[in-house]
Amino acid sequence: QTGTTYTNFAGTSDAGQSDQATTGRIGASYLLDNGMAPYISYATSFDPEVGADIDGNALKPTEGEQWEAGIKYQPDGFNGFFTAAIFRIDQTNVSASVSENGVSGLRQIGEVRSEGLELEANVSLIDGWNLHGAYTYNKTEQKNGDNPGAEMPNAPEHFASLWATKAFDGSLAGLTLGGGVRYIGDRFGDAANNFALDEVVLVDLLAEYEITENMHLALNVTNLGDQAYVANCGSFGCYYGDGRTVQARLTYKW
Repeated sequence: QTGTTYTNFAGTSDAGQSDQATTGRIGASYLLDNGMAPYISYATSFDPEVGADIDGNALKPTEGEQWEAGIKYQPDGFNGFFTAAIFRIDQTNVSASVSENGVSGLRQIGEVRSEGLELEANVSLIDGWNLHGAYTYNKTEQKNGDNPGAEMPNAPEHFASLWATKAFDGSLAGLTLGGGVRYIGDRFGDAANNFALDEVVLVDLLAEYEITENMHLALNVTNLGDQAYVANCGSFGCYYGDGRTVQARLTYKW
């Protein structure tokens, strides 16, 4: 992309931009006789950034690499699937919202690291009950730039969810009801870690009904308690998360 004019709150600038890269992914896994499958993977990423930073300079592409190792387990004689993984992601030229001298915009803060643990379980029980649980621990760190050692904004260290559904049979065949909770841990609202956003617990519900083989009706309710909370912060300030939201969907396939 050449001869492009970028506009931001600091003004306009003319800049030529031509970005390209080759990325890849490699992994290995081995299935043991007991149903466990240890694995390891490595991947690189490349994400062109369009626009300019707060000084009017063209944004550089964000590049990264990820290591992941874990175990997947599907036991015999039990309808369940479990995964556990550790990960580390390093990225360069990550953009963050900043406000400097009364001007808001983006600044690429340099290198950041995200590392942690992911746990997930899916279990099918008797009488149509299904459970899904997940937990993520994610520790972020700005490695350089203006705030070395600070955490990334809007990145909770802890995130968890638990969901249960019940599929009915007999006279209620085709009906599925479910509900769950989501936990979003506290996190910082800006790159300098000057202020924090509170943790929040949200409750969601669903109802689905298979009218015919081709027609399906679904009703989803998120944030059942209509809880007011700050979801994230950016260049223009902080934003509330969605209040109670009800969505109905009727689909037909052929």
